[in-house]
Amino acid sequence: MKADSEYMTDKNLVPYPFNVAGFLLLQDNCTFFDACVRQIATDVIGQGWYLSLKEDATEDKEMQKRIEDFLNDPNTDEDSLEDVLERCIQDWAGRGWFCMEVSRDTPTTGPVINGLYQVPAHTVKVHRDGAKYCQRRGVKYRWFKRFGYEHGVNVEDGSEGDTIPPEKQAHEMIFYRNYYGGSSWYGCPNILPAVGAIKGLIGIRDYNLSFFENYGVPAAIVTIEGEWEEDATKLVSDFIDAEIKGSNNAHKTLVLNPGEGGSVKWVPLIASIKEGHFKLYHVGLRDEVLVAYRMPPYRIGISETGSLGGSTASESTKIYISSIVNPLKRVIEQIMTQKIIHDGFKCDSYEFVLEAIDIRDVAAEVNMAQVLFGMGVLTRVQVAERLNLPAIPEEDPDAKTYYISNAYKPLSEAGAPENAVQMMERQEASVRELSTKLGDILKAARQDKLKAQAEGGEPEATNVEPV
Repeated sequence: MKADSEYMTDKNLVPYPFNVAGFLLLQDNCTFFDACVRQIATDVIGQGWYLSLKEDATEDKEMQKRIEDFLNDPNTDEDSLEDVLERCIQDWAGRGWFCMEVSRDTPTTGPVINGLYQVPAHTVKVHRDGAKYCQRRGVKYRWFKRFGYEHGVNVEDGSEGDTIPPEKQAHEMIFYRNYYGGSSWYGCPNILPAVGAIKGLIGIRDYNLSFFENYGVPAAIVTIEGEWEEDATKLVSDFIDAEIKGSNNAHKTLVLNPGEGGSVKWVPLIASIKEGHFKLYHVGLRDEVLVAYRMPPYRIGISETGSLGGSTASESTKIYISSIVNPLKRVIEQIMTQKIIHDGFKCDSYEFVLEAIDIRDVAAEVNMAQVLFGMGVLTRVQVAERLNLPAIPEEDPDAKTYYISNAYKPLSEAGAPENAVQMMERQEASVRELSTKLGDILKAARQDKLKAQAEGGEPEATNVEPV
């Protein structure tokens, strides 16, 4: 440690603003912290990528293939581009910055990028001029220079010069940090304000583990009184340590046979052991870790239900995507486009694009499509397009037919369903029609009767059909 401190001082390296390696220890001991870090990397990078031709740019198939071939095999290791970028995002989320090593070859046409590698963030320190970086692994030091830095840098000691032999030229490094007001050189992870919550979760875990490690011996005082053999105290203590402690020895009984005038007093310091200490406290600490990353609980395998039985997954996912995932996607796309494609391959026609994450509620989408299909609003072709399903062949005669009702009959066969208002209107029209018909019949009968009376005879019988 002293030698490392002297090396840092001599080489003008900036110390970390906090214990960076400590975040690794916290991540190793906190499931929620580790799950958030890994899920962010998966959501940002894990959906795939492609090259897109820029607007008004000239297409160059040969250059496109050259870039794609490199990105599909970006280094001499077995790591894919997705592996490199995901590890970088994990460093950003867990340590506060990421480091990407860029190597070049030197053909006659000029230096061309031939390798991309992730360098663990907790092993890299920044030089005070911001143009160089030093990695320490054990007792070895290796130097890098900022991407695009024009001067040569010695990989072994960080010295600069234009006469450094090719085998000792330092590789370039892309260094991106999460802004932290406490340092002009380093960033900080989002989890920094929630370190206390992580330590609390670890404390709860260790407390409950100790219950099993000391099962049968809750915090208590054992007092041996009266006359006993000289080694009695040690024998009792050894028996408790060897025969009662541990979950395998649960519920064992200690039986003593004190001599005349002797007694044993057992004074428990804990009245009772309850199932799952600090349950509510544990949930509160867990939520604090999730809030640090705006992480919806369900994305890391936690099922949550709202106070009224509903779910807030949709709203929380939108916040998470807009505040964490999309900004990181834009950073990666800009780095890969500007530095690797434009500066590295000297090509301005293409840009690097990460596939968008699908945040749709598939079950809800299916239910909505089913309702609209049954109402005659969507056809089978439109449903397939809406749900991103395989296209229905155009030659299918019923592909563009509208269906209605639970039986899904074609509109031409089902007819229009009659609602309550239409039924009442139809009944009222029937009543009016019958009333008019009956009125006409009664009026005709009355006129016949009056005519017969005027003539002094009896009216003829009128044939009235029953209504």
